[in-house]
Amino acid sequence: MVSEYRFTCNQCDKDFVVKGYGYNQMVMHHYLDYKFLWHCIMQHRNGKSKKYILHLIKNTIIWVPLLMMQVLAIIAEPFRRL
Repeated sequence: MVSEYRFTCNQCDKDFVVKGYGYNQMVMHHYLDYKFLWHCIMQHRNGKSKKYILHLIKNTIIWVPLLMMQVLAIIAEPFRRL
């Protein structure tokens, strides 16, 4: 089943859309946050940009274990049905 997540920026009304399958919902939510942070850093340069950059660094570090856990969850899917 294909899922779709949407998010709209409050400052400029830009719409962010991420599509994917049900088994990778955590990665889709994380990727949507990642896209929004990049949008805020590049388009809305103000005093909060340092805060956004710190969040971007944290999200980049968290991406690796999240992706590994997602791969393990996909591999373990048949064992859930036993």
